[in-house]
Amino acid sequence: MRRILLLALFLIPLPSSAATFQKGDTVAVETEDNAYAAGKVVQVSSEAKGDVYLLGETVQINALVRGDTMIAGKNVAINGSVGEDLHAAGMTILMSEIVRGDALLFGQNIVTAPSVRVIGTTFLAGENIVSEGRFEKNVKIFAESATLKGVYNDDVEVHAKNVTIGEAVKIKGNLTLSVPEDAVIVIPDGAVQGEVGRTTLPWKTEERKGFHKEIGIFSLLSKILLGSLVILLVRPFALRYGSDVRKNYWKMFGVGLLTLILPPIAAFLLFLPIITIPVSLLILLMWAGALFIATILSGLVLSHLLLPFGKTASAIRIIGVFVLMTVLLSLLKFLPVFGGLIGFIMMTLSLGAITLYKMGTFKVLRKAGMV
Repeated sequence: MRRILLLALFLIPLPSSAATFQKGDTVAVETEDNAYAAGKVVQVSSEAKGDVYLLGETVQINALVRGDTMIAGKNVAINGSVGEDLHAAGMTILMSEIVRGDALLFGQNIVTAPSVRVIGTTFLAGENIVSEGRFEKNVKIFAESATLKGVYNDDVEVHAKNVTIGEAVKIKGNLTLSVPEDAVIVIPDGAVQGEVGRTTLPWKTEERKGFHKEIGIFSLLSKILLGSLVILLVRPFALRYGSDVRKNYWKMFGVGLLTLILPPIAAFLLFLPIITIPVSLLILLMWAGALFIATILSGLVLSHLLLPFGKTASAIRIIGVFVLMTVLLSLLKFLPVFGGLIGFIMMTLSLGAITLYKMGTFKVLRKAGMV
């Protein structure tokens, strides 16, 4: 399994830049610039002056990282300060230091210690979340069970089945709770200086299976490997695929929705006359292929949406962001209601990106008189 992950990240020629690329069972990250590493145990024990992209079973940040930190693993520990944004995905995430940018954490169990301080916005999504420390800007939490402690200097939004608010918590902005109708939430006196809002969150009554039993690891690895190979082989395509999602979000979503609905309807109508059955089957085959590609490359569209890269981005950087976003989407599906909705939206956007890319290619060929 680990070898597949290594192939997905490192099966490319190494560029002649100052970035470091490391892999192995145990990796001690050492770099004077950006760092890319994957292995069973990956550690940053000395100062990293650039961005770090790490993937492993156990990933630990034990020293200052001056740039962005993007990590994914089974067990993730952030014991060193992060100079810019932090993006982490894992089964268990423990955080105990300062993040000077935004913090986006996705996992089964997430714990932020009292020593944590996040200067930017914070987004936490998982099964069990304990949020403690000091948060300077907006905080959003999506969980099954959420515990709030510490100091929040801006608005806090919580979507969860169970919410516990500590006695010493201080929320200087507004508190918005999205919880089941019968949920009992005790808010200590003086804990919230702003307004308290509450909406009803639908929740399935059946017991949810363990997170680690549900995740489709082989499907995830297949997406990572196939998507990485696409980026390696056709980097220009990866740079263009869904690159205008921010500017043409609704157009891309609408085209994707039409691509999702119209082909099977057309195939059904063409299946009725015997003479057009081959055309019907061809349409279904092309539609299924488009769905397959859209599912694999949804992480690439999300990359352009959240962490867009420029035209000069190297293949290794594109793959690093793609892997993180693909893992993120796999984790999001375990969130109640919102996870499935986000997954559907991203798949539809990806389907729209395929269709728009083909339409753009056709226009170029027609303009050149080739069709």
